[in-house]
Amino acid sequence: MKEKVISKSAQETINFAANFASKLSSGIIIALDGDLGSGKTTFTKGLAKGLGIKEHITSPTFTIIQEYPFKNNRMRGIFYHIDLYRINSPEDAYSLGIDEILNNPDGIKVIEWPDKLGYENFPQNYIKISFQSTMEDDIREISIESNS
Repeated sequence: MKEKVISKSAQETINFAANFASKLSSGIIIALDGDLGSGKTTFTKGLAKGLGIKEHITSPTFTIIQEYPFKNNRMRGIFYHIDLYRINSPEDAYSLGIDEILNNPDGIKVIEWPDKLGYENFPQNYIKISFQSTMEDDIREISIESNS
């Protein structure tokens, strides 16, 4: 599956992600790729909203991993928000227990800066979402690719 979406504002990105969350199944990994400020955390806020999470979502740049329990009419579990920006190698990520999270069949896992871990280290099925800023301030091109 390949899909491209143009978002004209942060609110459009949040709304798109909230709707996208309704299509997710437990255990899925979502790899968010893009430059700083391209919309990865904004998209994550929308996913959390779509899953029914009421807590304020911030980028876990310093804590690396944030966990948010969720329950909605379709599923329940943990929403893992992982930011690998400060990770220097896959080994650093593994020392934090990321392999246990990635291989857990429950919950939803969102990873910012997935290239720091390397896609070859991901379990088979994941969705890659790439964000690209345009010359206009709030407009983002969002590309979605599933390898499942």
